[in-house]
Amino acid sequence: MRKTAIILALGILVSLSLAGCSGSNLTAVSLTSPWDKMNLPIGKSDIIHKSNDKELGIVVYNPPASLFESYRNAIEANGWKRTNVGSTGDIVDFEKDGKKMNFMYFNNSDEGYYSISFVID
Repeated sequence: MRKTAIILALGILVSLSLAGCSGSNLTAVSLTSPWDKMNLPIGKSDIIHKSNDKELGIVVYNPPASLFESYRNAIEANGWKRTNVGSTGDIVDFEKDGKKMNFMYFNNSDEGYYSISFVID
């Protein structure tokens, strides 16, 4: 699962970079289940570009310093338990009720945004 999630996240990051990642180049979608019930700290200027029952992709411009912790806390408040943290800290695995979730974030400071990705297996 981790390899699939990493490949997916890298694909999203490359796509955003190639698109120039301006708001006019991304198509915003509505937040869907199960994400809409998780009280995630999605800001008004953030762009949700992917949302379905297995995946969530968000672009965050001007992120607060506590971005990672805010998302991690929201996930844990929904009953997900941390099972693994990647060596660089930007990939975290969670588990709940036999399901696994991968949370990844990438700092693309050259372009001025963070890319956040969730994948449930």
